[in-house]
Amino acid sequence: MTGTASQLTKTAFVSTNSISQGEQVGILWNELFNKYKIKIHFAHRTFSWSNEARGNAAVHVVIIGFANFDFNEKVVYEYEHIKGEPHEIRVRNINPYLVEGKDNFLQKRRTPISNVPEISFGSMPN
Repeated sequence: MTGTASQLTKTAFVSTNSISQGEQVGILWNELFNKYKIKIHFAHRTFSWSNEARGNAAVHVVIIGFANFDFNEKVVYEYEHIKGEPHEIRVRNINPYLVEGKDNFLQKRRTPISNVPEISFGSMPN
């Protein structure tokens, strides 16, 4: 997204659903929202996409449409079944986790957010 701030740009990603989950959100979307001032206009939550090739590879994907300007009529497409048809949900704002809400980003951290004892070992199954 290069150019001047006066240029209106709309685009969309078709991607694996990892860009709207976990650590990826803080890495990718924080940059897009803060540097390029984007707003998400529509989003298809996770659904199964497959091709027609002989092995019929299938992946779980999302579609996210966004622009460097805001838009009042935002829509989230939700799938009751991952291989089913979507239904529309009209929302006021779509955050990077593809839910209605403020544009918050959880960042990776190595220290606790409150005064708790340090964890020295994680999960250690026997």
